[in-house]
Amino acid sequence: MRDDTTTDLTQGLDPREGQIIQAAWSCFEQYGFRKTSMADIAKGAGMSRPAVYQYYRNKDDIFCAMAGLVYHKAEAQIAEALDARGDARVVLTQALQVQGATLIEAMLSSPHAEELTAVAQSVATDIWHAGEARLQKLYSAWLEREAEAGRLHLPASAAQIAEIITWSMKGLKGAGYDVVTYRTRVTTLAQVIADGLRA
Repeated sequence: MRDDTTTDLTQGLDPREGQIIQAAWSCFEQYGFRKTSMADIAKGAGMSRPAVYQYYRNKDDIFCAMAGLVYHKAEAQIAEALDARGDARVVLTQALQVQGATLIEAMLSSPHAEELTAVAQSVATDIWHAGEARLQKLYSAWLEREAEAGRLHLPASAAQIAEIITWSMKGLKGAGYDVVTYRTRVTTLAQVIADGLRA
């Protein structure tokens, strides 16, 4: 995750918490989750280990906090993309690209992408499921709006199609693509879905 991205995530946090989150991601990205120690994170944050423990119990706790922040950012950006008026293909492409950039591309750019993805699904399971459910609600509401306006035809409920969209994004994440290929696949997915739902 680029420094500016992590800084964006930590806006509004206690400055020391922000330093910990930034340092933790840098360590996870460079060394992987298992090989990162609390001492590594403390050093990266320019703090003592006892000071880090005043904010977080362990690196699992830090990872969960990070996952929550990432989903919060993704929700806001996806909602903004879906609020745009225009061709469904363009709107959905923008929303899925934002989702990929916020939730997935940072991990794909790390040599430890596979491990970090597995950690997200095990250590931060509750946050991951809750975040995905909220994303599904955003897509479902957009699909309903577009169908009511006569721009899309829904062959199943909006909720079912929204679930297919988010699960498809998860499938792309696990396909082992580099970032450039991943972005191309996301665009293709958005176009296939939008074209298939055109009224």
